[in-house]
Amino acid sequence: MDPSVSGREGFYVGLSLALSSSVFIGSSFIVKKKGLLRQAQKGSLRAGQGGHAYLKEWLWWTGLLSSTSSLGFPLAGFSCFLPGFR
Repeated sequence: MDPSVSGREGFYVGLSLALSSSVFIGSSFIVKKKGLLRQAQKGSLRAGQGGHAYLKEWLWWTGLLSSTSSLGFPLAGFSCFLPGFR
């Protein structure tokens, strides 16, 4: 097998993992922010002022869970550089 082909394939795998993790992490921050803004519109005490009403907002939880699940993408990208990865 030509080593340049496997290097090129690894590059594209790493690039796709990096781009997809950026999209997922960025969208999760937007979803969490939408949840915080929804709570602010209801007149709840803001999180920075000691309020905890955002914990009852399903949109905020969706953003939080999607951000923690999308952390696997960068870790998978780093695995491409481990010895023995093919």
